Amino acid sequence: MNYSAIKYFCTVNGIGLCTSLFVSGCDLHCKGCFNRASWDFKAGAEYTEDVQEKIFKSIEPEYISHLSILGGEPLADDNQDAVLNIVKDFRKRFGNSKKIWIWSGYYLDKMTDKQKEIVSYCDYLIDGRWDENKYKPNLMFRGSTNQTIWENHNGEFVRSELNDK
Repeated sequence: MNYSAIKYFCTVNGIGLCTSLFVSGCDLHCKGCFNRASWDFKAGAEYTEDVQEKIFKSIEPEYISHLSILGGEPLADDNQDAVLNIVKDFRKRFGNSKKIWIWSGYYLDKMTDKQKEIVSYCDYLIDGRWDENKYKPNLMFRGSTNQTIWENHNGEFVRSELNDK
């Protein structure tokens, strides 16, 4: 898997300070996407163990609350194995002391078993394709009204109160 960017000390991708990983590659190609450069699965640089270690090190301080995984499309077929390994390794290292946020254009109720396995390790899921006709600039953590913020409560995803803010 490749990644297009890593943002350290990020304040916009979830609640609190985080490190944001933008994976490369998207097969959804939403009309009006602001990040078309991320559609190419070969864009950016290769995600390696060294890159992961740098990301995880950046999350160790107490004041860093979570890892955010965005894209591109983290749950695209070509990214699934790598993203699954990332979230599993994250849980091994941090347990539940740190959160994982993940953004996907795939809807929770239509995800494959593998996609559901990946998001099961995450505390927050923002699902739904970007829809330029439903764009609303003041939505929290998402860009269009068809997207939903879900919270993982002991393996069950429930609609977050953040949707109402």
